[in-house]
Formats: sequence, structure tokens, C-alpha cells
Amino acid sequence: MLIYIINIILLLFYSTIYIFMPKTKLSKFVFICLSFGQTFLLYAFRSKYVGTDTLSMATAYASTNFSRISAYMEVKAPLYYLLRDIFHIFIPTEQGYMILCGIFIVGGTALYIARNSKNIILSTFLFFSLYFFFQSMNVARQFIAIVLAANGLVFVSENKKLPAFIWMMSALFIHSTAIILLPFLGLLFIKKIFYRRIFMFGYCMALITFSPLISLFTSLFPVYDSLYISSGSLYQIGKNRKVVLTLFYMFLFVCTWISYFKLKKKQTLQENNQWEFYLCCLACTIIIGFLALRSLLLTRMEYYFSFTLILFIPLVLSKFNSRSKRILYLLTYLLTAIPGIFQFVANHGEICPYLFFWE
Repeated sequence: MLIYIINIILLLFYSTIYIFMPKTKLSKFVFICLSFGQTFLLYAFRSKYVGTDTLSMATAYASTNFSRISAYMEVKAPLYYLLRDIFHIFIPTEQGYMILCGIFIVGGTALYIARNSKNIILSTFLFFSLYFFFQSMNVARQFIAIVLAANGLVFVSENKKLPAFIWMMSALFIHSTAIILLPFLGLLFIKKIFYRRIFMFGYCMALITFSPLISLFTSLFPVYDSLYISSGSLYQIGKNRKVVLTLFYMFLFVCTWISYFKLKKKQTLQENNQWEFYLCCLACTIIIGFLALRSLLLTRMEYYFSFTLILFIPLVLSKFNSRSKRILYLLTYLLTAIPGIFQFVANHGEICPYLFFWE
């Protein structure tokens, strides 16, 4: 646990220095490199016993061999297995698995924040406080897909068709659960804001009646069938955590919805479209959060939507005047720390005790 505390203290130190530095591309680059550089080391050089799934995935990585290209077309996640087997050529030990995942998860998040965030300090803090970093140690392959999809969703919101398609399809070929986001590609072909709203509203309504859709998904990918309905004692304990997190997201939704209507007339059409897009993602987070009370599979799918809060919360706060902004930032840091602390104390994902690979 001490290593995580040291990591947070160093991040606070970097943040303090960055606040008083001139806001240039160089200072931004240095902050991102320092913050996510040390985060990558923390992720990549941990023991295979840190994280629920790490041991099994690292063992499978160490025993893999590069296959013929056609063989990768026969598996459910061809891009992941292709990258894994290529990377195994250079680092054939179990530690290579953590390094590979760290490159995509930590590096991809750094790119996501550096390119898009209105406040890189707050976004970096949210990556930890909303427990995304720690959860990524548990379901690493899916988190690679989540980070890729998150970058793709930004291009969807910017109406950039080719990069959006590349990022989203890359996520799908890493982990099949990314299929839940593919309908958002439809927004790339809808110009009128009225029809965009209908599309997003319809998507949210489809999630409410999710049982037929999830049944179709598990029939296509039977490996996830055991995660659809879960009644084990471990999952029952996790329900309390899920209820608290979902209520927290509901509170955020109400606050951001009110803010949107207060600021709507002062923003451009593009800015309003962006707000509505992120509000839709937050609504999906809440809907799936309640549905996930009976399913581990849906809990995993929720991360695709909740991950967008890393950008959405700083975007909302950036619209307020400086006097209000200081108070709101303080409240945001305090409130968003609650989910992380709640899960950290419960050791969700079995990330404690932290061990280095040589221990």
C-alpha cells in the first residue's frame, strides 16, 4: 500500500510544480511524461500476483508462440493475440505481459488526457481516484480495449470518421465486449442535432431492455456466459460497492445536466454536441450500473462509458468563472476521491499488497 501512497504524493508534487509553471506545450509534455512515466513503472514492474487475473494471463503469455497470420483470424481477439505474440519475441518472460499492457493502458491514457483534457492535472487524478488505474491491473486485456475505445469516442464526438473507425475497431479486435460501443459510430453519419438526440436517447432506452441484447452477445461469445448471471458470495459483497458507485454517478449526472442547461446558450453548437455526447455516456454508465447488480459481465461493460468522465468532468468545470471554479475544483477532488478510497480499502481487484516482480 505504501508504494501507491508514494505514487500519489509524487503526482501531487508534479501537479504543484505544473500549476506555477507557464502553460506551454513543453511544461504539459514534462508533466505527462513524469506522471505517467512513474505510473508505467508501477504497472509494468509489479509482481504477477498483483491483480486478480494477472497470474493466469502472464503465464499464458510466457508459454505463447508466434503463429501463422491466418491463425489469428480464427480467434475472438485477433489483434490482442497478434500483439502479444510479437511482443513475446522480444520479452519472452512473464514480465513482458505487464510491460505490454502498461504500454497500451498507461501510454494510451496519457495520450487520451494530453490530447483532449481541459485540465490534465484533474484528469490524471480522476484516472486514479475513480479506480481505473487499479482496475486495469485486474482486467488488463479489456482495459486496453477501453483505452482504445475512449480515444475512438473522442473522434466520434469530433465527427472524424476514419480515426474513429480505426480506434473503435482496434478496441473490438482486442476485446469483444467493445462491441457495446459500435452503435456510436452511427453518430458519424447524423448531422442534425435533433436526430443525434433521438439516436442517443434510443441507445439509452435499448440498454434499459438489455437482456435480449446481452443474451445475443453471450450466444456469440459463449466464454462470457458464466459472467452474465453471478450469485457467488464474492459478487454479492461487490453489490454494495456497485450501488454506491452508481449513486455517485447519478449525482454527477444531475450536476452536469443542470450545468448544461445553464451554459447551453453561451456555448457553440459543437460544444453543446460534445456535452450531450458525454451526458449520454454518463447516462449509460448509470443504466448499466443498476443492471450490473446481477451481472459481472455488465460491470465490465460499464467501464467503457465511465472512463469518459476523465474528460467530461474537467470539461464541465472549465466553463465556470475563476471564483466558482476554485470551490468546484476542491469539491470535485474531495467527492471523486470517495469511489477510489471505497474500492481501495476493500482491495477490489486484489491490488494489495503491492509486490515488485523480484519479490
